[in-house]
Amino acid sequence: MSRNSDGKNQWGEKTYPPDEELRSALHQYAIDRFTQRQVLGKLAKDFDLHIGLTKLKALYTKFEVPTTRRPYQAADVLHQAVVDQINNDLNDCNGPRYIKDKLRDQGIFIPRDKIREIMLQLKPEGFDNRMPGKGRVPRKGLTSIGIWESVSSDGHEKLTVLALRMGAISLPIYAFKDKWSDYLLYIVVVPNARNAVAVGHLFLDFLEKYQIIPLQMTTDKGSEVAWIFAFQNALREIFAPQIDTNIFLPHVHLKSVHNTVIEGFWSWLLSKQGFNVKERVLQGMTQYIFNPNSTLHENLFYWIFVPLLQAELNSFQRWWNYHRVRSQAEKHMPSGHVPAHVFADPESRGGIDCGIRITQDAINTLRAHLEQDEGPRNECLEFITPEFSLQAGTVHALLGLPQADWNNAWDIFQSMVSHPHFSDV
Repeated sequence: MSRNSDGKNQWGEKTYPPDEELRSALHQYAIDRFTQRQVLGKLAKDFDLHIGLTKLKALYTKFEVPTTRRPYQAADVLHQAVVDQINNDLNDCNGPRYIKDKLRDQGIFIPRDKIREIMLQLKPEGFDNRMPGKGRVPRKGLTSIGIWESVSSDGHEKLTVLALRMGAISLPIYAFKDKWSDYLLYIVVVPNARNAVAVGHLFLDFLEKYQIIPLQMTTDKGSEVAWIFAFQNALREIFAPQIDTNIFLPHVHLKSVHNTVIEGFWSWLLSKQGFNVKERVLQGMTQYIFNPNSTLHENLFYWIFVPLLQAELNSFQRWWNYHRVRSQAEKHMPSGHVPAHVFADPESRGGIDCGIRITQDAINTLRAHLEQDEGPRNECLEFITPEFSLQAGTVHALLGLPQADWNNAWDIFQSMVSHPHFSDV
């Protein structure tokens, strides 16, 4: 007779969620890079399900939760997934680790050594192309006490007018990043990252997303941060009057080369995706498709390519927040961690939550003030008018065209631009 015929043990009776719900959660935990012990904690928190490692491994088998050792996909499918990533990397910017992480976000698990093997077969020169060799500004160690203690923001201009040389076409990017956790809070493509009103509205968008201000904002010394400075100081005074502004400054201006939390991040964006995006965009000029003197061409370009770039930024944001930061023994803040994990649980790394909660009413008041003084949000942050967007959508539907991606974007542009429904004004 079994010693435990009723199936009870020291963990007590269990109430499991429905299979599909549990399957979905376990697969997502795997994609989000949680260790098995962290998964046990997530199950306890999310489902009040308290189990041990043995049972967890059984659930992994039951629900075919993929790992690099057991991916639950055919070898040819895995091989093709790597090949597709390599072929999409036009400038050989990305190494095996990055490709492994990108595929993991799609639920595809492949060992890094296998990816490296395929890359050596297809593009061995890529490893030489990625060898670092640039001089760097001397750096000092960063310090911080927890999430939201300091948030850095800045604009990125490697896809603007001077870089692209496509007439007035410009695709600046603006981002906000937490110093302590390395978590990328917000990243968006904007019409102008040097315009104070646009950046002011963007800061309010950022606040609406989180309903929090940091203890301190850190930016460079450009005039475009004037409204960030004003709003951050006003909100600190209203929602955290007890914090001494002489000890914890609401806002700090730094030279760009010293705003390393965000400046150092841009090189990652450029090397991982920026060069490839730029080459895709410039195909319109090199293949004589795009006319920089045509208003129609300009508007249609933005209608097609801005959503593609924003989707690329969203993908990069997820990769960044769930990649593992390299370990640095001398670092005074977390290292060897996944940014999303420590941002969600700062106490696990000895940090605290320094965020100052604010209200939507306060954000609305600041928005109304900015719009009254400088103009509405849509005039600063929209690339095209609602009327043109509707017109382009109509043409796209009439032609029965597929959804745009980086491979067919210029084909769709060519099909649409000559349609009689458009009028170039």
